[in-house]
Amino acid sequence: MGRGRGEAAIESWRRVADDVRGGVVEGCGHWIPEERPDWVAAELRAFFGAEAA
Repeated sequence: MGRGRGEAAIESWRRVADDVRGGVVEGCGHWIPEERPDWVAAELRAFFGAEAA
């Protein structure tokens, strides 16, 4: 059984923003940057285009 709101937050943000990305972070609780810093860093690099550099 899952916990939290799942994709509900992203769906809510998409009503007011043009570029919303994200998802459920497996193996993680509420403190995503502390619990999965590599995932957060990779998502930020992808969002800001560092992967293309």
